[in-house]
Amino acid sequence: FSFDEKKGIEAMKTADRKQKDGDQKKKEAERVQEENSRCDGVMHMQGAHGQWKKRWCRYNKGILEMRYEEKGAIAARMRVGYCMPETQGMKFNESKNDDLYWCYLESQQAYFCFKIFAPDRAHVFRAESGEDCDLFVNTISKDLESRLPADLWQRKLSAAQEMNPLCREQFIIQMTNQQLLINSLSSSGFLQSYLPITSMNKEKSGVLGMETDDGWREYYFVLFEGALYYYQDSKSTTPAGFITLRFASVELDQQRLSQGKFVFHIRTPLRTVSCKARHSVALSEWVASLETSINQEKKSLKEKKRIKQSSMDILSRRSSHDILANINQMLVNINTLEALCKNQTAMETFIKWVEDEKSNVMRHFKFYQENEKLKGMSSTFNDGCSPDSLVSKADRMFHKYFSGDSDSALPGIDKKFIEQIQVELSQPHGKLFKKVEMVIYPVLEQAFKEFKKSPHFAKLTKQLSSKTVMDHRHVSQFPADTHQSFMLKAKGSKRSVEIKLNRRSNMVTIGRDKSNFVVIEDSRVSRSHARVEYTASQCEYIDLGSSCGSKLNGRSVLRAKLKPGDIIEIGMSVLIFCVRKRRKASIFQRLGIKT
Repeated sequence: FSFDEKKGIEAMKTADRKQKDGDQKKKEAERVQEENSRCDGVMHMQGAHGQWKKRWCRYNKGILEMRYEEKGAIAARMRVGYCMPETQGMKFNESKNDDLYWCYLESQQAYFCFKIFAPDRAHVFRAESGEDCDLFVNTISKDLESRLPADLWQRKLSAAQEMNPLCREQFIIQMTNQQLLINSLSSSGFLQSYLPITSMNKEKSGVLGMETDDGWREYYFVLFEGALYYYQDSKSTTPAGFITLRFASVELDQQRLSQGKFVFHIRTPLRTVSCKARHSVALSEWVASLETSINQEKKSLKEKKRIKQSSMDILSRRSSHDILANINQMLVNINTLEALCKNQTAMETFIKWVEDEKSNVMRHFKFYQENEKLKGMSSTFNDGCSPDSLVSKADRMFHKYFSGDSDSALPGIDKKFIEQIQVELSQPHGKLFKKVEMVIYPVLEQAFKEFKKSPHFAKLTKQLSSKTVMDHRHVSQFPADTHQSFMLKAKGSKRSVEIKLNRRSNMVTIGRDKSNFVVIEDSRVSRSHARVEYTASQCEYIDLGSSCGSKLNGRSVLRAKLKPGDIIEIGMSVLIFCVRKRRKASIFQRLGIKT
């Protein structure tokens, strides 16, 4: 080689070495970055009702996987949107049954705890040491910051800061209540005016069932100053727990309504509390009161921060009457196949009709039910649904409905569809059986149209309508220049007391609690027993979910408009509704002279 050729070869070798060194450094940097974007270790995850579940957790590239053991199968997996550590320390409480500890967690007071925000809710984790807690929080935060656009990351930081007032407020409320309970030994009078359960200014109170790990348990609930407190019973002064409502929402459980269970859910950023009322009227009253309180909290937050109305997600204000109408609609709504499947009674009736009239469609309906469950599991896959359970479900469905030797095999399905499904079974998704739906669902829809014309459907509609609470009484408007009142007396007694309904107001409450307008000292009367809403021309009685109930003219009543002379029985007391012509004031009364 000539000198110039040798020089060129050396230059090429040098360039190759530099490129290899650069590639090696790049790979090393990527390896370091990948190692820094993942971590694993033992964590304790908090369940829906406050219990701790030990899991082996592994975070990698925005996904958190949880296993029962380090080398076991994946139990659940979630996509991580944000991670928030605790803001203040608190002495660790080992008690598993102390429900107030859950409230501390919601206040971000837990030791070695942090929150991971998934697409639709937040999960609370507890590390076994401060080092493990810092490792997870720092790793997840740095990885998300590097992956997300800068403006989106800043918005997440701002949203996290908005959560801090909730945490501080709950901590202050709890600490204040504890201090007041201590001071109550020497100043019980002041305590009675401040504590939610003894206050004369509580917004609503009563007994509700709350779902726990051991089933439903009754608590005495008090809605007071933007928080819902719950006590072991109505005589207790120390709350078992509380829920701050500023960032909460309320929704009805339609599926349980169809089963005759009047359940609603209170959803906060950290948990969902399920409560059960005695009947639909009490359910509508609680939901209306909670929505009003949430609106007030959001309105106060808006005024403090001076944010425009359009930027606030304010819940619409609904009356209990509107909510009751919505509940009634849910109970009788079976106009679509999807709505029918949410109602247990309706579904059982439809299955019986199919067995009698359309037995060849039964396998179609069973496939429809299982396919809808599969799609529901797929939609929650990134937020806790086990991938193994999803694969197992899809595999069972395939062998049941598409295997040639199965008794439940669906007829008329193209072999190409079956082959394509078999290829995708290892990674199932919500649209796995989409092409099969195009064949099966129209057959079901046609059968459902025939069902709606059958006597079974008419009988079912009548049966469901009987479960609704509707006031069928026709009550004429009261004449002008009249006043409304109740005559209160004990059963069997001739002595009575007149309770006039003030025209300046439009509502009175009845119960054993001192905060009611009409106080009845009777053990059979609930603390918040009933409410009466009235105008100049109408009056309506509403039972608030009392334990012993109410009777109108000898028959149980939940909500009804009143006629003059109606007799309401509450415990051992009787209320007689009266409408009388207003007397003209005498000359002395007009002049303000006492006679």
